[in-house]
Amino acid sequence: MQYNYVLKYGRLIDNPSELNSLPVSTRSNVLKALVNLSKYQGQYENFKSKLKNYGIKWLSADTSFNSFLAIINNNHSTLGKWYKEVIPILADNEKLFLKFALLGGLRKNEAIQSFNQIIKLAGEGRLSDLQ
Repeated sequence: MQYNYVLKYGRLIDNPSELNSLPVSTRSNVLKALVNLSKYQGQYENFKSKLKNYGIKWLSADTSFNSFLAIINNNHSTLGKWYKEVIPILADNEKLFLKFALLGGLRKNEAIQSFNQIIKLAGEGRLSDLQ
């Protein structure tokens, strides 16, 4: 994704004044991409001083409230359809994991950690330790 932002906004590395006209969420991603580009080119300190001179601030639109609204407003109507389409082509262990994640209602990382812990304890014959 950063590569795309560099291609589209790379010209702003010399004159970052246009960054303030970008939406906050886009600006943050473009800034990250330009910082990486400036580091790659060995111009980071120069770019950092240009940002300061133009009064460019790091703003984030990613607040917990926005995340909550995204979850509430997101239409998950296609999830069931996707699940039904993908189940026939998955291996048994992958099907089991998806069912575990679906029924558990866990976040992705939590589901992966929990599933791996179950596998580990089962392999050690300690699955009853989870109770």
